[in-house]
Amino acid sequence: MTGLIGELNDAESQIEPNRADASAAAAHFGWLQDHVERHDGEWLVAERQGWIAGVGCYIVEEANGAYIRPPFRRYAMILDVSVTADARGQGIGRQLIQEIEDRAGERRLGEVRLGVLGGNANAIRLYEELGYGDYERVMRKLL
Repeated sequence: MTGLIGELNDAESQIEPNRADASAAAAHFGWLQDHVERHDGEWLVAERQGWIAGVGCYIVEEANGAYIRPPFRRYAMILDVSVTADARGQGIGRQLIQEIEDRAGERRLGEVRLGVLGGNANAIRLYEELGYGDYERVMRKLL
């Protein structure tokens, strides 16, 4: 799975200068594993003809505070969806996201959230096609 994460790291490092390349894949995979384990999450693996074509993972988060209505306080947060370059465009990313949504529904979570780099037009297009939209916007200024 670190190979897949490395592919994603390389792609994101071309979009965003603060992103590490594939050399950070093992460390990032460790971070993901830790978060999935500590936050009641799950890994999903898409296989094609005996090889891993894609992976996805999510965690369960809870927004504490009266400003969020109770049914929406617990939600699934997608941490990663990665598909190998050879398998892109075959609907694997869609299938992984749909499975995460199904599992979140089974767990009676209020919604599914995800983060995406502002410059990742392909991912944004996919997420919008799947019904995702802006919820919060994080802005920054490089110093």
